[in-house]
Amino acid sequence: MPISFCEIYNQNLAIKDDPVLGKLSPPDFYQLSWRYLLYAISYFYKDDTVDTNETLPRVGQYTPYSCNNFSYTGDGMDDTFVLTSPAIINGLFYVEVLVDGIKDDITYQYVEATNSIVISPTPPLYADINISNYQIGEFTGAIPLNQMEITILSEGMNIPYLEQAQATRDILEMAVYSGTFKEHSRAEHLQRVSAVVDSQRKYVDLLIMEYSYKYNMENYMGLKGNFS
Repeated sequence: MPISFCEIYNQNLAIKDDPVLGKLSPPDFYQLSWRYLLYAISYFYKDDTVDTNETLPRVGQYTPYSCNNFSYTGDGMDDTFVLTSPAIINGLFYVEVLVDGIKDDITYQYVEATNSIVISPTPPLYADINISNYQIGEFTGAIPLNQMEITILSEGMNIPYLEQAQATRDILEMAVYSGTFKEHSRAEHLQRVSAVVDSQRKYVDLLIMEYSYKYNMENYMGLKGNFS
């Protein structure tokens, strides 16, 4: 039974509620989330106590995120833009029209018969039209993910998320002293963020250990029953 990657993403409140990531377009957000998810999936292959032959049907079988991008320039007359490649089956669309770099308020419709996007109102002359056709991705194994696997994937995504935050921007707010703002020194900031990343990594390691123990105990009990 297919399980959309959104089930993992929706459980990850750190990423879901990040105001910076919230400003990304849907295709960019899901592409970034997919990179984080790939990292989390790798955790199931780092622990020798996890039988990957058993977990592959759940964690290792998936349809990945994919996206096709199309760009056009408005001529002030055409409202229909034919895609230069077939649309992704059951894919989603994101369309933006930029006028002097400012996003215009539009509606759009995909016409399957002509493989085209119709935009209303008609984009003005020299407007930049960007169309993305994407699929979020899903796990496709016959055996659905259980809640523990979903939790491990969701929490595992936070490790590269925090590492990227460490490299690109402050994730610790400035402290308030006597009514004024005092920014932490860079050395102190990096030390504290590194501690957050290490703490998250240890937490995911613990989840994997619990998962491995539970999985092996269930198999052991099943084996024991065969000899009783």
